Amino acid sequence: MEISDDNKEKLNEIYEKYHRLVMWIVYGILGDQNLAEEAFQTTFYSVAKNVHKFDDSKIKSYVSVTAHNTALKYLKKHQLIARNEVPFPDDENNAEGRIRYSEKSLIVDNVEDEVIKRLEKEKLHKLLKQLDNKKSVYIYDFYFDKLTIKEIAEKHNINEDTAKKRIYRSVEDLRRLYFEKEGIREKT
Repeated sequence: MEISDDNKEKLNEIYEKYHRLVMWIVYGILGDQNLAEEAFQTTFYSVAKNVHKFDDSKIKSYVSVTAHNTALKYLKKHQLIARNEVPFPDDENNAEGRIRYSEKSLIVDNVEDEVIKRLEKEKLHKLLKQLDNKKSVYIYDFYFDKLTIKEIAEKHNINEDTAKKRIYRSVEDLRRLYFEKEGIREKT
């Protein structure tokens, strides 16, 4: 991978500015120094590949999200290996092993997706608990209990426009809380 001198300088600036943030994110998710270092390197490799595309105002967001997603991938992979659900390449020595490996790989992809969904859902529930109860109740009603605007308005004895506004404001507060917890700066 060739990087121009301008991009090398930009990459060095990004590294100096955000290396602590990246390590904090990946170690916070993984809780293991070795895995965190691998995820850290993978994050900055991805940043290096895409450094020429960056808009200076979005660098921190990109780096944070990349670190977060990379750590989740490492976490899923590590958890699957620990449970012996990911086949190792030595299992591929014969034709039958290769077939089993392919089938397991498909299953692993589905399991990885499910793990991500569960982790994100757990994170969402933790954030909702931190949100004011008056606001979180509207999010639960609408997104988890799948109530309509009309049903929410009737349940809380308010009109439908008020219900819509409360749902919208609750989601906005949740989004701000999420950005704050993830260290992502909002556009102004």
